[in-house]
Amino acid sequence: MDLNKWRDFAHGIAYTVDRNRAHISLVLKKNRLVAVGTNEFKTHPMTQQYGYMLPYMHSELDAYRKIKRVGHTGLTLLNFRFSKTGQLGMARPCKYCTPWCVHTFDNIIYSDEKGVMREFNVQDSLPSVQG
Repeated sequence: MDLNKWRDFAHGIAYTVDRNRAHISLVLKKNRLVAVGTNEFKTHPMTQQYGYMLPYMHSELDAYRKIKRVGHTGLTLLNFRFSKTGQLGMARPCKYCTPWCVHTFDNIIYSDEKGVMREFNVQDSLPSVQG
């Protein structure tokens, strides 16, 4: 998987998000893009269903709700967070997203606080470096 390609794609989307930090989630199946999500101040009933503290849309949930007709197996979640200056930051799923993401996605890859892409290890919930 070409993470640089997906990072550059997500970076382009980040400029369309009107927030100080843009969270971009890409859902892939067999290395094909099937959904894109961004963090937004709009609300959604699924945030209450999953127990979010605030009803605002997280990028993971925004992307997941857009998946159509591809089946829900073999999915990879790529999470990026960009500052207004374009720097990558921590994009690991939060405590509200992690439980359902672990059960939904076969792979979860996110940028850490240093801009390094890491793979979320679903088995023990500890991140490992993506090579």
